Amino acid sequence: LIKPEHSATRRFLMDKIRSGSDTQIINSSMEIDSIEGIKQSVIHELGISIVSSIAVEQEVRANLLCALTIDDINLNRGVRYVHHKNKHLSPATYNLLMLLEQEGFVE
Repeated sequence: LIKPEHSATRRFLMDKIRSGSDTQIINSSMEIDSIEGIKQSVIHELGISIVSSIAVEQEVRANLLCALTIDDINLNRGVRYVHHKNKHLSPATYNLLMLLEQEGFVE
């Protein structure tokens, strides 16, 4: 179960899978536009998927889904923040960015 062609998540996952040794790992798929739709499809045994661990925290805790770790592929991806170049950051936003930088999340 995978997001549609226009999805950045799909492109990211397919690039990671293609970089591995077995490019035939996916021989059939079903496109589903929403994470909730993907989760419900997996719960109802229609297939498997790769989604963010944050997206399935509740379902894993409720034993509706089982999370597996994939050791051979690094699925971490960067997140960017943007703001208007002519606007000043609020103190709260500035403090959040400083905290993220201090923790190594922002370069």
